[in-house]
Amino acid sequence: MKINVIWEIVYLKMAYVKLSNIVFVLPLLLILISGCSNNGAQKDLGNMKLGLEIKPFNEEINEDMPFNVILTVQNYGDYPTYISSCLTDFREGGIPDNTCIENQKIDEATEVKNRVRPGEKSIIFGKGNEFVYTGINRETTTTIAAFSRFNYMGEATKEVCIKGSNTLNDKCEDVNNNFKSIKKGPIMIENIKFEESNLEDDVYLNVYIDLVEISDGRVLGEGVKFDVDLKLTDTIFECTGEKVRDNIVIWSKEDSKKLIKCSNTQPIKTKINNLYKDIFIIDLEYEYEVGISKEVRINDRDQVV
Repeated sequence: MKINVIWEIVYLKMAYVKLSNIVFVLPLLLILISGCSNNGAQKDLGNMKLGLEIKPFNEEINEDMPFNVILTVQNYGDYPTYISSCLTDFREGGIPDNTCIENQKIDEATEVKNRVRPGEKSIIFGKGNEFVYTGINRETTTTIAAFSRFNYMGEATKEVCIKGSNTLNDKCEDVNNNFKSIKKGPIMIENIKFEESNLEDDVYLNVYIDLVEISDGRVLGEGVKFDVDLKLTDTIFECTGEKVRDNIVIWSKEDSKKLIKCSNTQPIKTKINNLYKDIFIIDLEYEYEVGISKEVRINDRDQVV
C-alpha cells in the first residue's frame, strides 16, 4: 500500500524551494510520495531502482566544499533502456537549475544461477564542475532529489485452447494456465484468464488481463498503451476496463493494479478446425519516471572543526 511520507518534509522546507524550479519539483514529488510498497519476494523483478550518494561525505556537506552526486540506476526489467536523469535540491544555490544527463543506456537484467542480476549504471552529477554551497550562516539541512525518465515495454504470450461446441473428443491439452513468456518491467502483465462461450461453430472469448505496477514511480503521458492479438487467427478485440479507452490505460499515481477485459467482436469459426491451440499476445508501451531523495546536513564553515 502506497503511503504519503514526504509532504511533511516538503511543507517545512518550502521556504527554501527555488521558485524557478516549482514546475520541476511538483511532478517529482508525485513520485517521492509513493512511500513503501511491499510486493513480497518478487518485488524487485521488473523494478527500476535508484540509489543516491553524496561525495565525499554522503550525509553532510561543508560550506565552500566542492561535492558531487552519484545516482545509481538498477534495471530489473527484461529490456535495455535509455534513461534521462535530472538533479535538484530544495535550497537556493548549490545545484544549478536544469542539471540533467540525457540518454544513458541501462542494460536489462540477467539471470545467473537462478539469481537475478540487474543491469546497473552509475551517473555522476558535478564531475569536473563540482557543486558548492556558500553563504551558510548556521548549520542547516537540505533535500537533494533525482529522477529518471525512460520509455519501457512489456509483453506476455499465453496459449489458449479454442474448442467450440461440437467437439467430440478433447484432444486439446489444458494449456490455458501456461504462459509462453512474460517480459518484466515497472508495469507488467501479472495474469491472463480466458472464458469461452460458443454458439454452434462460433466461439467468443472473454480475456481478462491483470496489470500490476512493480516500481514506486509514475506513468507519464497519456497512459499505458496496449495491443492484444491472437497469433494464428485474424481476430479483432474490443477492450474495456476502469479508465480504459482507445487501447490506453489511464494510470494515476494512486493506482497499483488494473484489470482489462477484451472480447472478440466477430466470432471465431471452428467448423473446419473444431479445436485448436492459438497464442494470445499482449504488448505494453509506456513512459515512466522514478525518483529518489536524500536529506543532507550543510555545515557552516565557521563551525567546522
